[in-house]
Amino acid sequence: MNKLTLILVGLLSLTNIIYSFWKYSETEQIFGIEMNIWIYRLVWVLVLIGISYDYFKKNKTKV
Repeated sequence: MNKLTLILVGLLSLTNIIYSFWKYSETEQIFGIEMNIWIYRLVWVLVLIGISYDYFKKNKTKV
C-alpha cells in the first residue's frame, strides 16, 4: 500500500476506536458479524498496529 492509503486506514481505525468509547453499545458489527464491543476494539487496535508498523517500516527504508 502507498503511504497515503496507510495514513487514511490508520485514521479510520483510530476514529473507530475513539467513537466506540463515545457511543455506548455492548455489541458492534464488523463485516456483518456482531461481536462484543471489546473484541471490536481489539480488532481495530490490531489493524492500527499493523498499519503503523507497515507505515514506519516503509519510512525507514526510504531514508
